[in-house]
Amino acid sequence: MESELAANIFGTAGCILWSVQLIPQVRLNYQRKSTEGVSMICFITWFIGGVILAPYLVVTQRPPSLVLQITLFSVLILVVLLQHFYYDRKVALKRLMIAITIIGIVSVGISCGIYYVLDIFKEYDFTLSLVVTLLSCLSLAGGFIPAVYDIVSAKSVQGYSRVFIVMDFLGGACSILSLVFIKPFDYLVFASYSIVPIFELSIFVMSFYYQSPTSSQLTNDTKYKIIIDNQDDEYYYQVNNNSNNNDHCAINSKNNNNNKNVLINFCQSSLNVLKIQSRNYRYSRDTVNNVNLCDNSYLVSVDSDTNFGSIVLVNTTFAASAVFSTFQSFDGLRKIWDSKLTYRVGDYPPLTFRITNTGGDAFDYEFPAYNCQDLANVELIPPSSNSSIYTYSNNLIRRFELQAIPFITSMTYICQLSIPPSTAQVPFTCGIQVLQTIERVVVTIATSTSYLTGYTEPLTVKIYTDLNATGVTFAIPPTFTEGPINYVTRAIYQSPASTYSHTVNSYYYSPYVSTINMTVKGSPRLGFLSYGTGTPSTALLPVQGNVDDGMLYASLSLSTVSRTYYIINSTSSTQFAPLMSTSFSVTSQNPTATLTLPSFVSGDPNEITYTFSDMAYPIYFITDFSLNIKYDIPAPFGYSLEGPTSRKYTLPVISTLRTIQLSVVQYIAVPRSVVKTGTTVDVVVPKILGVDYFKTGRNFIITLKLSDDITGVNTIVFMNQKYGISTLANGVPTLGTFVFEAPPIPTSGSLPTTELAIYDGANNEFKPFLRAYDGNMNLLPNSSIFYDHEFGADNITFIQFIPNQVDTTYGPVPVSLLFNLTTNDQGVFNKNPAADCTFLLSTFSSTQRILTVTAKAYYHPIDKLFRCDVMIPQYTNNITVEYTFGSFYTQGVQSLLIQRFGSQASLIINSKNSMDHLPPYFTVFNIPTQPTLVYDPINGLKNGTIQVRSSISPVPYTFQFNQDTRVSGDDKTGVYQFTIPIDTNACKTQVLSIGKIILYDNGEWDSRYLQEITSGVQPQFSPFHLFSSPIPTTTVVCSPTVTDVKAPILTSFNISRTTVDVGSNDREVIFNLTATDGAGIGLVGYPTIYLLDNFGNSLIVEPTDYANTSPSFGYSVTLPFGFGTNDGMIMVSVYGLRDKYDNLGGYSMLQLKAAGYDSNITVTYSTEIPSIFGVTNLYSYPNTIVASPNDEIITIRGRGFGDNPQQLIGTIDYGNGTAYAHNITMAHHVLVYMQYDPRLAVPGRLATVNLQRFAHNHSIDIMPIQLAAPLIFVPKPTPCSPSSTSSVNCSANGQCTFDGCQCKAGWSGFYCESTVINVDEPTYNNTAPIIDIVVKDGNSSQAVIRSVIAVVGVRELTLDGQIVKEYRPKQWTLVVSTPDIANNNSLLLNYNTTLQDTDTMVNVTVEWFSVDSSVEFANQTIKIPATSTKISIALSAYPFSSILNTLQVVLKTSVEAEYDAECSSKEYGFGDSQDVEWMKLNIDEKTLWGQFIKRGIIDDRVTTISNQLVTDFIDTDNNNSSSSSNNTYTNTNTSSTPSYTTNYIGMNLPYYNQMAKLDPNFAHLINVDGDNSDATCKGKSSSDGLSTGQIAGIVAGCIVAGAVAVGAVMYTVHKRKTNISKKKMDQKMKRVSQAMSKE
Repeated sequence: MESELAANIFGTAGCILWSVQLIPQVRLNYQRKSTEGVSMICFITWFIGGVILAPYLVVTQRPPSLVLQITLFSVLILVVLLQHFYYDRKVALKRLMIAITIIGIVSVGISCGIYYVLDIFKEYDFTLSLVVTLLSCLSLAGGFIPAVYDIVSAKSVQGYSRVFIVMDFLGGACSILSLVFIKPFDYLVFASYSIVPIFELSIFVMSFYYQSPTSSQLTNDTKYKIIIDNQDDEYYYQVNNNSNNNDHCAINSKNNNNNKNVLINFCQSSLNVLKIQSRNYRYSRDTVNNVNLCDNSYLVSVDSDTNFGSIVLVNTTFAASAVFSTFQSFDGLRKIWDSKLTYRVGDYPPLTFRITNTGGDAFDYEFPAYNCQDLANVELIPPSSNSSIYTYSNNLIRRFELQAIPFITSMTYICQLSIPPSTAQVPFTCGIQVLQTIERVVVTIATSTSYLTGYTEPLTVKIYTDLNATGVTFAIPPTFTEGPINYVTRAIYQSPASTYSHTVNSYYYSPYVSTINMTVKGSPRLGFLSYGTGTPSTALLPVQGNVDDGMLYASLSLSTVSRTYYIINSTSSTQFAPLMSTSFSVTSQNPTATLTLPSFVSGDPNEITYTFSDMAYPIYFITDFSLNIKYDIPAPFGYSLEGPTSRKYTLPVISTLRTIQLSVVQYIAVPRSVVKTGTTVDVVVPKILGVDYFKTGRNFIITLKLSDDITGVNTIVFMNQKYGISTLANGVPTLGTFVFEAPPIPTSGSLPTTELAIYDGANNEFKPFLRAYDGNMNLLPNSSIFYDHEFGADNITFIQFIPNQVDTTYGPVPVSLLFNLTTNDQGVFNKNPAADCTFLLSTFSSTQRILTVTAKAYYHPIDKLFRCDVMIPQYTNNITVEYTFGSFYTQGVQSLLIQRFGSQASLIINSKNSMDHLPPYFTVFNIPTQPTLVYDPINGLKNGTIQVRSSISPVPYTFQFNQDTRVSGDDKTGVYQFTIPIDTNACKTQVLSIGKIILYDNGEWDSRYLQEITSGVQPQFSPFHLFSSPIPTTTVVCSPTVTDVKAPILTSFNISRTTVDVGSNDREVIFNLTATDGAGIGLVGYPTIYLLDNFGNSLIVEPTDYANTSPSFGYSVTLPFGFGTNDGMIMVSVYGLRDKYDNLGGYSMLQLKAAGYDSNITVTYSTEIPSIFGVTNLYSYPNTIVASPNDEIITIRGRGFGDNPQQLIGTIDYGNGTAYAHNITMAHHVLVYMQYDPRLAVPGRLATVNLQRFAHNHSIDIMPIQLAAPLIFVPKPTPCSPSSTSSVNCSANGQCTFDGCQCKAGWSGFYCESTVINVDEPTYNNTAPIIDIVVKDGNSSQAVIRSVIAVVGVRELTLDGQIVKEYRPKQWTLVVSTPDIANNNSLLLNYNTTLQDTDTMVNVTVEWFSVDSSVEFANQTIKIPATSTKISIALSAYPFSSILNTLQVVLKTSVEAEYDAECSSKEYGFGDSQDVEWMKLNIDEKTLWGQFIKRGIIDDRVTTISNQLVTDFIDTDNNNSSSSSNNTYTNTNTSSTPSYTTNYIGMNLPYYNQMAKLDPNFAHLINVDGDNSDATCKGKSSSDGLSTGQIAGIVAGCIVAGAVAVGAVMYTVHKRKTNISKKKMDQKMKRVSQAMSKE
């Protein structure tokens, strides 16, 4: 039956199926990252068949669909082969692509050859068809037979895609059916097509017969894969379910290399090793055999029904061993074992270790080859002895850094000191801190009391490691170079006095300070007190005053033991004069209380109650010690005080399924347990399904996928920080994604004790095992990634303080630090580094008592630099400020920056004032009769608070120190008085005492009294330090007319809503209550509502609507996002119901419930509603800044953003009523990056940022940040007079401006001292930037003066001026452009070249102006006289050898007279830094004048440029004329002897990243003053005696002779200094080179 339609349908279907059949196989290989189980012989033979069959189909004019099918099929085979060699053979992708390309080209060539052969021998059509059919059948069958054999042998079809098999079968069937409907029937093609369905049907059936079991069906045939990291091979073992054929249970490599492993019977084994992964390596020391060892740790993932047993070396001839240390169980049988392999120093081949469990099951594994290096030769490089790297975080402790090559974190570094004989009585100590993340070893030299005295001899330091006892020995210079300290004591103010007795709660700090007024010979510096043998016990710190008038010193932390103190005033004496004695008494006394511990029912609220006898301030509860959940809610929360004896404190708690441990600060030091009694059982720990993170600015966004089947995830601890269930971003607590922003770990800190821990509602805890968080051994990222990585000196390419010298005599001074950073690999840098600039302003300070100022760096778009703005206080030391971009535990950045950038990288503070580091303190204090006098004579009191406590109330009276409470005096010496109104007829007798006090002065120094230890702030100074008797108290005796021992009560209490979605943007809750006092004496104050969750969070809600005469109160609060989500409930309580008798009452959550009022709020938590918490980096730019609408990005923080930016719509209304849509570049649940237009943001006008996701949106108002004024280039006024004695500015030929003289038309020169010579358009060279300027005689039009200006070289220079590389470009390309009419230039030339062996482009632009013109460059207007020449030089990115180096562009200028000139001379104008500002080359009265602007544009910012005379440049080229110019001028005056003068100017460019631009200009002038006194002139004869020239020659000769003599002496001295300086610089550069090579 013939049917063309049917044939086409089936043929097309077969073509389509066979064309794409391999796509499922390719996809499967990609998902598995392996082609394991797939026969490569099969695919290779198929490819060969395709190469043969394709040309046959073309020759025999088969349908194009069949040709396309076989072509696509062959291409996909090549893809499978590529996957095989890439995934399984680990061949590099680049090599594979080259090989595949070659194979493709060869295959096409073979097919073309076959086509031409078949076409030539068409007459043998049948024979050729038969041959091709046979070859095609053999290739197809040859491919299937090995595949079938492998499947039968392995009893598995692992690796084959069933979809591929079915598509291949159907493709063959459809192709055969297409032949049925074609006459005549083609038996040859049928033979080829029929092979495919037959074999594919067989494989499809076998795929079910040999189906692989699940992982729990160990009785079936199972093939396991063991993955070993860092290996080129993967190992497998196969377990056969045929109990009669156990010989097939064997270990094999994927390469069938059976010699690599020992055959083991696994059929009956309960030990299955799944994965082995290297964890880390360390180095240790075998002290018995005195050898170094290498320890390699491996994690081993296994399925085992018992714990680990042992791991032993099979071949014991090698010096290696292994041991299992710990293990962690996961689901079921899955365990991870921690093993350690130990090698002695040497080279090891692959070694086989036998792994066993306690059940006796064994497994042999071959660990890779290993080279254990001997680290006894680790090189330790100290800083050079003359380096300024010996900086101090203060003048008490000195720190410096060592470089270790190689840097090994597991080594132990040891410091040993050799004490000078004269300081033998001082117990120095040396500490070492290893900062792993930045590979630094920080050495700290101190005394045993953490202070360093001012000794005058070097100290010898030896640093070595546990692997190398030799180490390195060097001497560090002394802190001071002066001799013994000479003190003259004037007065001593000791506190406390020797007879002082004080009772204090151990919960509070008690600082003890004495001050001594003394003068010191020499500069004020640190001293020490000794209490016996001369050993320093405490530092004596200069804190106030000056050397002339007397310096007040302070000693901190005097001992309560009876002691006599001496001043150590010498480095060698052993006997000192006594100064003062201490014998005071300090007693600790804590309150007493009784605790009521209930049993909790799961999910029900309950309370913890304390009954106490003594009033305490405040009471803090810490619940759940595993999470350290702390409730520190201030009074009156929890307090119930009725009558003289009833004192209670109540804390509500919601118990889920956890056992709660709690402690009450000030009462119970040992935690107590509240036992759970719930019926629900949950003992299953949570699971971690995935961990991800990315960095944003300074912080990290952490994403965790977690599950917990019963009670759900409740708490996350990450790097010691707690996060609640409010971090849920998607899903539910039992299975969800949790996202939060985590701060970095301080660089100076230690590793966190808890990297990650997950707690569920029953307090079941899961912590990763050695960073493995699941049974598949997925690891957490190393915690060092989350360190606060500060950048070092090598990352900074520019730095400058503006100003860099400040005088604080008359007040605080603002200072800005500007800097730039290196770019990343893509050539850009992060504009939001979130760096902190920290400035240390107190030289004489202890480690606890320092004055620092910190500012966050931000990117300034006008300066195009990062910037930190700070205010320097008025009364500080006269010091060079120390600064860092991170912790003061790491030093060295500042000194290296000063070496590179000079004085602009340092900040010097000068002041004629006395220093003041002494906080405010009391000189008079009493209760209640006398006022308080606060004394701070220099800085002055800024503000402060004081509490007065009552023995009957937990609510203190709080007062402010300010102008309202100051009754006389000023902030230096002020009298303050506070009034407490008490009606003795309506009160209770009580004792008033002083509570917490904090005083601040204007220098930010503080004194504190009763500072809580838990606050984390340790005070060093008490405001009562001058008091010699106990701090006063007073008793208030009351005679009440009415007896009242009951607190007020509620008569109504209403909550507007008891269910709130705390994930939405509608979270407002309104409360209303009324209260009454039963005794009728009246309420005092107002009640407060408290909202608590079970995570330590609380909200204090005060009334928004109440009157003093009304018992009704209204409240309104907006709940924070996620508040109460941990237990789904917010606990409500009311406290502060107080009457005039100080009866204080309230309602706990249970009491509200018992009274019939609502007592809790149920919360839900939506995760898909966007909520904006805040917006950062929204700046307002002036319109002058060139920026596209989407140049800048704001950071939006909040929640509910999702992780798909396409789901969000972001708009900003800049305050003009129009919402501008902006592109969102990134969204990740809690963070969004959105572009914006900073030029639309207006300072002082709120901008509204809105985000919409699905049907929900949220907006927030934000005030744009107004940019500070740009600072990077602060020009100085340019002088307008040739000398300080000149009275005429600009030679009376111009106007004096800030930028110097603006000359009148026809005049020019730095001081407008010369007239302009009009010259013709210059001639130029076609092959090099060489310009000829010809000055002609006005009468004869003959050349008089010829000038040449040429760019002759580019040089890279080191810090000390040494040439690293020199370029003398030869191949220049010239483009003559159309003159710019707007700029009045009549000639515009562009020369371009590339520096040899670099990609650096040099562009030299030459402009000649026919009329007077003005140009703008580097924010400066430059006046160009008519017929002047201006040269602009631009360089693209240059590959600096070091960021310390500079790039110098050498410019040659010369002037030559074409006649017998009389005089020639050179003049230069230098700025205050010896930079060339201008030069003159004079011949007679004619001058070539060049101006060198001290500004350049570096990476699009204006920067100071230095210009210098170059004397070491040897010009080997003839650049004295433009001999290859477009036209040349021929001088016909050959009889004259020309005069010639030349010089070289080097324009120095600092390190840059992208582009640098320079802009000098030149003009020809006539010196009208005719002063050529410094010129060299030819002599003229005179009958009257010596000619002027002769006299000048004699004088010049004398001057030269004297100059030679002086110069010889100066040269000798200079040479000697240069050699010394060079030696020092070589040492510095060696250290920098070593540090950079390490990077």
